[in-house]
Amino acid sequence: MLQIDRLTGFGTREELFSDLSDALEAESPESVFAVVDLAGAEEYRRRFGERTCDTLIAQLGGAFARIVRPSGSCYRPRYGEFCALVRQPLAKVRPLLDAATGALRVVGSPAELSFSYGVTILPDEAGDPIEALIIADQQLNIARLGRERRDPQAQHGR
Repeated sequence: MLQIDRLTGFGTREELFSDLSDALEAESPESVFAVVDLAGAEEYRRRFGERTCDTLIAQLGGAFARIVRPSGSCYRPRYGEFCALVRQPLAKVRPLLDAATGALRVVGSPAELSFSYGVTILPDEAGDPIEALIIADQQLNIARLGRERRDPQAQHGR
């Protein structure tokens, strides 16, 4: 049974795990799994309220989906995260992810939010969905650190 996030219409964590398993088992060419962090979403929700933040998350989800969905699938496993699974090589997916995070910056204009992503190349870098998540999260943390080094004023991954 397909499980859908109520705010974005994206697949849930359960749907993500199922699709990652399928991608790892398929004898298909390279796929890319990406975790996009909406840094500051929890703080934004505490500051402006759940309804305002939910509206923003829905708008951000729409912008993300318009770019990712023609080529892949979208998921929302946690409050401040979007994920994508695209069954194309990284060389084709990286520009798509750059465009998607750029679209999030336009929609998510509040200074409280920033966006980074990490990727796992499937099946080469991971043997199971948990490993795919861990590797993408590690790459995400590297991206956050790089952004913080470029912007010494950055806080909490901004």
